[in-house]
Amino acid sequence: MTMASAFRQFLLILLVSAGAFAVADGVQVNDAWVRGLPPGQPVTAAFLTLHNTGDSVVSLEQMSSPVAKRVELHSHAMVDGTMQMRKVEQLSLQPDETLVLAPGGYHLMLFGLQRPLRDGEEVQLNLCFDETCVKVTAPVVSVLKESSHAHSGHAHHH
Repeated sequence: MTMASAFRQFLLILLVSAGAFAVADGVQVNDAWVRGLPPGQPVTAAFLTLHNTGDSVVSLEQMSSPVAKRVELHSHAMVDGTMQMRKVEQLSLQPDETLVLAPGGYHLMLFGLQRPLRDGEEVQLNLCFDETCVKVTAPVVSVLKESSHAHSGHAHHH
């Protein structure tokens, strides 16, 4: 192993442990966050960006979190003039495809929250792509701060 490749591997480990992004089975996970709601809410949503860096199609098939009884993939769709949320069994990504899970589109639903989630705390999300799973750390962002967070980091995309 060359010094440069050892340094790259060290940086990758550092970034993954810091929650900046995680990689599983050729999928990069970025910008994860969980919607913080007032206490007493049994359900919330999580959002993130997925990028398939591999050469083959990968599918997000299973999700879980220690803070929720179950995690499901959902989408919003306009049906007969009404916005509806529907469960999606899996989400496939083509090679080099990026998919943003964001409010109003695809998102993760966390059902049966074990406790209230506080603004600024970090929540673990477990995402399984085909046969490989990755643990992602996602900060909780209060619904009151959400609009500024949902757009942060996107100002440089033109």
